[in-house]
Amino acid sequence: MVRTDDTNILVLGDIHLGVDYEGKYNTEEQFAAVINRAHSVLPSGYDAVVFNGDLASENAPVDVYHRILKQGKKLCKPAGRVLVTPGNHDNREALSQAYAAINPDDGLEAMNLKVPGKQFTNIPVGSLTLVLLDSGDGMPVEGIVRLGKFVFGKGSSVNRHDVVMFTHRPFECKGHLYHRFMNDKMLPAEMCDYVDQYIGTYVASHLHCESRFETHGFAAMVTPGIQCQIDPFRKDFDGIAMPGFTVMSASRHSNATIDFDTFYVEDPNG
Repeated sequence: MVRTDDTNILVLGDIHLGVDYEGKYNTEEQFAAVINRAHSVLPSGYDAVVFNGDLASENAPVDVYHRILKQGKKLCKPAGRVLVTPGNHDNREALSQAYAAINPDDGLEAMNLKVPGKQFTNIPVGSLTLVLLDSGDGMPVEGIVRLGKFVFGKGSSVNRHDVVMFTHRPFECKGHLYHRFMNDKMLPAEMCDYVDQYIGTYVASHLHCESRFETHGFAAMVTPGIQCQIDPFRKDFDGIAMPGFTVMSASRHSNATIDFDTFYVEDPNG
């Protein structure tokens, strides 16, 4: 049960808005259904909405991203934040322009993650520190090293249990069915141990279905997708997950336990 007195963060992943998958799925209807359901879960608004990658496609124009981010803004409290981690299918230039229009105080600075030194950005939300890290088309090793050295270095007052890191691609899910089909590089074990010094919770997307696991001392959560099937063109995989989203809730006091609630909506295409 989501409580209004907690810090509540809505996580939306893998919208792929505008991609019709040869007429198999109407992503516009799926996105609208998820937005309506997310509003019904917490009508008073979220402290932050995180779009965790693959909002649209490599060729999507600015207006597509702008429409998506505006919907996120409507789900926020008046002082709530709309945050983004780019996905492997996103048009980063268009996404950055749309983000700057939605968040003029952040502008391109917060989204320009590909520039050296900007592989990540860290945002305080309630008692939590959200770290958004661009995993790009590979793994975020360099960004994670910078994260450790520059964000949570010596003298930092941030408790790692209050730190949540977001990447689009999960860096470790070797037991997941997804890896029968994909060959994403896993983050080296020694880097996972390094991450363990600085974060308490890790959130990814990319798989289009929910998964939870414990790894290297920190909790890992893969959120469900809004585009409801992992890949409609793969004949060997016929499992379909309903469109869904995740709400992260934490006490507004420090050193809080973070709860995850996943909600699904009826597939409007099904």
